[in-house]
Amino acid sequence: MSEINSVALNATLKSLSFKPGQITKALSLLITEKSTVPFVARYRKEATGGLEDIELFKILETYNDCVQFEDRKSFVLETLKKQELLTDDLQKKILATTSLNQLEDLYAPYKSKQKTKAQKAIDLGLEPLAELLKVSSLSPSELEAKYLKDFVNEKNKLKSFEDALVGASDIIIEQISNHTELKDHFRHQLWGEGSLKSEKRKNAEDIQGYLKYKDYFEFEQPIATLKLAKNNFRYLALRRGVLEKILSLSVVVDKEKSAQYIQRKLFPNITELGSQELVLKCITRSFNIYIHSRLGLEVKAELKKLSDESAIEIFGENLKNLLLQPYLGQKAVLGIDPGVR
Repeated sequence: MSEINSVALNATLKSLSFKPGQITKALSLLITEKSTVPFVARYRKEATGGLEDIELFKILETYNDCVQFEDRKSFVLETLKKQELLTDDLQKKILATTSLNQLEDLYAPYKSKQKTKAQKAIDLGLEPLAELLKVSSLSPSELEAKYLKDFVNEKNKLKSFEDALVGASDIIIEQISNHTELKDHFRHQLWGEGSLKSEKRKNAEDIQGYLKYKDYFEFEQPIATLKLAKNNFRYLALRRGVLEKILSLSVVVDKEKSAQYIQRKLFPNITELGSQELVLKCITRSFNIYIHSRLGLEVKAELKKLSDESAIEIFGENLKNLLLQPYLGQKAVLGIDPGVR
């Protein structure tokens, strides 16, 4: 008999609004006793407090998601431990995560199989230069005059101080991109203030039937309203247009406001930096190329999930109404269901 994962059970209890006793008993029947959802819904109503099959599926699905999340968390901890990268602070943060996105944000800097530009720059000994750029009042030319031999030498084989500055910039960009609190802030910002914009692609007119998407050739809607059940059909239509190569879809947010937030959060004294212009370029590049693009993909994936669930629910309701129609029209039918256990 399968045992219920206690950690996943507690997470399930927090996620759903059903009574704890209903959830516990339902999972006991479905997992420990390996009963099917139709069986429990029909013959064990008194045990589950009258839960219907849809509610039982919801409980089981939520529990399985929680189990997968805990398994992923264990895998990340074990992997980092084997690589000798697991610090006490990192372990506390991982154990405290409550969502898969947060967990992946924490794990992202360590799971790359190929070395990034920033990691290569660190190997060249450019991390101290990156730290100088973030705190020093010296300009790049003044840094070159003072530290040229420290960062451009036979050991790292760099040709010029400009190459060293490029490598240091790559380090700063990755540090910003991997900042979990920043990404969490911008994730919430996208859902609250961002919008989804669609446009007609360049060669759309060459595709037969492209005019059926004419309402979306210049379309934009806030993500906060697009995720509502009544608007889910719209995202499905947009996605079909993208798959047919008629529409292009982008996630829009105030990038200038976002860059200013990064400045306040990570570089409160940016006006005092001698390399202010270089750091500003790192902020812009980090947000535009890495943070915003990755979170945009997250938003699209979540909107697809919500839209699919809404479409399935509507289809199910329509099918139910169809099946409940009188089979023989106006003729009376007497049916007997003994309900034998």
